Amino acid sequence: MHLRSAGEAVPLRKSLDSFPNAVGQWQAREGVLLELDTLNVLRPKDYLMRRDQDPSGRSIWLFIAYWDSQRKGAQPHSPRTACREALGAPRGLDGHYSPPNPWRRSR
Repeated sequence: MHLRSAGEAVPLRKSLDSFPNAVGQWQAREGVLLELDTLNVLRPKDYLMRRDQDPSGRSIWLFIAYWDSQRKGAQPHSPRTACREALGAPRGLDGHYSPPNPWRRSR
């Protein structure tokens, strides 16, 4: 017997709320909720954005998003472009986005 489906397979998954607070020596420190405008551009089914820190005090930002589908045409454009648009990055003369770094500290 062979089973076929004309639709797209959507994997079973757990909510990103269950993602561990510690990965190796990196510990979750600060969760961030995206603004509504950003969510309207990205349109993820689920996401996680947080700052993690290691024992020496170094920090990284972690962003994970989940979409049920990424078939061509199912999203308005790639997540890479959407992130840049959502952060308000201006287009350069070549038409590409130049993303700002919202986490860079001023000196």
